[in-house]
Amino acid sequence: MESLRAVAAHAAPGSSSKPSPKQPMEYQYTGDVFLEIFCNPNIWSSPFAAKVLVTLRDERIRLSTEAELTRLIEDINQYLEQH
Repeated sequence: MESLRAVAAHAAPGSSSKPSPKQPMEYQYTGDVFLEIFCNPNIWSSPFAAKVLVTLRDERIRLSTEAELTRLIEDINQYLEQH
């Protein structure tokens, strides 16, 4: 969220400086399944518009989808509250 906010602040009207490109954000978990979450903060105008690529796979199936960053954060927080 911080990287996306920094990019959005530089893109705001009245900002004369060009933002420096930020590194893509990536999380990988390898265990019984492989989980990867990827987001490029340079292509989204704000954290609320940002989307992430979610990949989940094991030896039988591979699932790739795009999700809104805010929705993903809400879902993760809800899961953590329940467990």
